[in-house]
Amino acid sequence: MVQLVDKVKDNFESVIWRNCSFYNSWRELKLELIQVFNNNSISELEQDNLNYKLLSYLKTHKCLLILDQGETLFQEGQNAGIYRSGYEKCEQFLDYTTNLEHQSCVVFVSNVQRKSLAQQESSYLLKLSGLQESAKEILRMANLKQDEKWSLLIEQYGAIPLYLKIATQSINTLFNNQVSAFLNYQIIPDDLEDILLKQWQYLSKLEQKIMIVVSQEEQEITLETLLHNLSEHPSSLFKAIQSLLRRNLLEKREDENYCNFVTLPIIKQFINELVSADS
Repeated sequence: MVQLVDKVKDNFESVIWRNCSFYNSWRELKLELIQVFNNNSISELEQDNLNYKLLSYLKTHKCLLILDQGETLFQEGQNAGIYRSGYEKCEQFLDYTTNLEHQSCVVFVSNVQRKSLAQQESSYLLKLSGLQESAKEILRMANLKQDEKWSLLIEQYGAIPLYLKIATQSINTLFNNQVSAFLNYQIIPDDLEDILLKQWQYLSKLEQKIMIVVSQEEQEITLETLLHNLSEHPSSLFKAIQSLLRRNLLEKREDENYCNFVTLPIIKQFINELVSADS
């Protein structure tokens, strides 16, 4: 994201980057943004209809506004995309920026896709997938040895840059840059475990059940198998699967006749270890 901003920042009068997790409510974040546009001051009269007020500044200023860690605005224990108390009007603001004319660009960065995004024709979804072959550059820069084992490491961690960087730190520190030793021990680095545990805690009970079933399968799992194993009402199951897809915890794979689901090996390992520890 930093590299992208560096490339496009000259096209804007200003760049405002805010981490959503630092604020107690959407109103608090809005007030700060309006103060930025208003020379650090805001009157009592301006504190009504803040969404529209903020949009008016985006009309008169050519601004790149980045709202980072947007997933922290959503509720824990519910399907993906349901806003926490105090953040419901964030969706209204994002709708405004999509449907009303202005000269700025608003980027909502989140590892959870907003529910309404599919309904907004003028919004653009940039889904960042794994790096694939480019992931090897991360391993090369970390001076990892045994490059013939790199593909196994990349497959295990889904070529996700953050996951790979965490893994390389453990390989550097504990295994003298030896990839095979790290893979043999099948450990999950503490920092990655914390990330996965936080994601797990955000899931609804049904989402957790689905992920447990998926993690117990060695191969891709079909929708019919999930319906059979979980004995849930199809409507509830479908909603939970769609939610997991929005969280990028499930990956959908299609063939001519069926739709199958799979998750990353490292996520499978984490969930199986978690379930084993609780049993």
